[in-house]
Amino acid sequence: MCDICIVLMELLVNRRTLRTAALSAAGVALALAAAALVPTAHASPVPEAPAATGDGAPATPTAPAPDPSAPAGAGQAIIGGKPAPAGAYPWMAHLAVQAGSGPLVCGGSLVSADIIVTAAHCLEGATKVEASIGKVRFKDGVKRTGSKFKSGPGPEKGDWAIVKLDRGYQAPSFAVLPSDASRDKAARFTVMGWGAVAEGGKMSDTLMQVEVPLVPDNKCGPAAFVEVCAGDLKNGGKDTCQGDSGGPLAVKAGSRWVLVGVTSWGKGCAKPNEPGHYAQMSALLGPVKAAIKELGGAAPAETADPALATALAS
Repeated sequence: MCDICIVLMELLVNRRTLRTAALSAAGVALALAAAALVPTAHASPVPEAPAATGDGAPATPTAPAPDPSAPAGAGQAIIGGKPAPAGAYPWMAHLAVQAGSGPLVCGGSLVSADIIVTAAHCLEGATKVEASIGKVRFKDGVKRTGSKFKSGPGPEKGDWAIVKLDRGYQAPSFAVLPSDASRDKAARFTVMGWGAVAEGGKMSDTLMQVEVPLVPDNKCGPAAFVEVCAGDLKNGGKDTCQGDSGGPLAVKAGSRWVLVGVTSWGKGCAKPNEPGHYAQMSALLGPVKAAIKELGGAAPAETADPALATALAS
């Protein structure tokens, strides 16, 4: 099959994985034009022959400078955001995914010593995941690998996945899974990641965060029963983007963070009237817990756990 046909097929199934090394300039232009017409997942490709960084992780690709007409704040990863404070998210994970279709970069949330929750579309064809946990500069994070996975069906159907780490890491705290939907209607959420600085732009080596408002279900689309939507519909300018897939949509509860959603997809990045879509953890808790048990992972904490009552209320 021709290279451009492969790219267009990827785009038409909600993928943002442009593999430009083998494409002509005309092919890239056609693929990018097609990308504007279809929903796009927020995983980010790594070049097919990545240069090694100091810690052995694949380097992120060099990309063109952000479009000056992009929404305000688009000069930062996690569009419209700011750098995350050191130590604020000890459970946040940067994932370098090795897969048959090529390496990808995603985010994830450590919910127990050996279990990371991420997005299903991040792990399609995955053979190995290299995780860097707990530091705002992912190169400085605690390194772990994972080779056992379980995934849901994907964007708009349940875009969740589990990575079982080969060796656990006892983080200072873990993200908490929601036992019910009571926090799904929070006015605002926090999203974070090392993703693109603008649609089609370069990645960040520093963890970025931004608050995004809840979008009502009637403006979220037909998959609202397994998704939470968030973003500034009127103005745009605040959103996740390429490379942020699998990362958290979280809300603070006392001294802990509750994993309300998993970054899944969106039509472009930070555009008015186009919210970000996040897999809804409260609706997917059953299969997520079953997958963790099947993989033999440590059980995650849930908001209904009596032992967490004080922490969630403090």
